[in-house]
Amino acid sequence: MIITGKSRNNAAQAADYLSKQGKNERTELIGTRGTLSEDIAGACAEMEAVAAGSKCENFLYHMTMNPPEGQIFTSEQWEIATALAEKKLGLENAQRVIVEHEKEGRVHRHCLYNRVDQ
Repeated sequence: MIITGKSRNNAAQAADYLSKQGKNERTELIGTRGTLSEDIAGACAEMEAVAAGSKCENFLYHMTMNPPEGQIFTSEQWEIATALAEKKLGLENAQRVIVEHEKEGRVHRHCLYNRVDQ
């Protein structure tokens, strides 16, 4: 599994990127955690509202997960990989949004986390 990530801000821009089909053949919301909203834009707005009370500028952590070329992960494998990465990063209880994109037959996932505790 190839995992990349970076801290960022601008929840609306992140939600827009995750939601738009763009060059992706498929975009699917896998789920949210720790938000009342169950859609991408709403969950991202909630994360920004929680972070607004802090001094954290780059309150979001955007992680991208790509299986090795030619490998197709099952739902269970995705869950295991996500849980391991979250544990390593200390994000097990953070608010999050997970979106799956498929581009040129390659499936990858974006996980967006709020770095500020609720």
